[in-house]
Amino acid sequence: MDDNENFLGYISVSVATIERNTIEDELNISSSIKYSIPAVKITRLCVFDDLCNKGIGSILMTFANILAVVQQKTVGCRALIVDSKSEAIEFYKRFGFIEIDKEENSETMFMVLI
Repeated sequence: MDDNENFLGYISVSVATIERNTIEDELNISSSIKYSIPAVKITRLCVFDDLCNKGIGSILMTFANILAVVQQKTVGCRALIVDSKSEAIEFYKRFGFIEIDKEENSETMFMVLI
């Protein structure tokens, strides 16, 4: 029996912060906020190939959004962030993520959902 037989995909997250000056122009962050902004970072999101385009990624994103709201109440989380691979940028944009920055020599785009 293949271990992946009962799995559709997965998501992993971690607690993170965003430096205020990184996103203040793009997201109209109040000048009264002088500290790093608490966030939940999507570190991995995967839907197995044969199950792509069946809504599983949307379900995983719904879970991440709910988790961010729960964390907002407990630790003050203000954003959901991801370092998106280029082929996934449009996927994250569908959920309201905004492109912030692509570092030189990097294959990922830093994206934020406030």
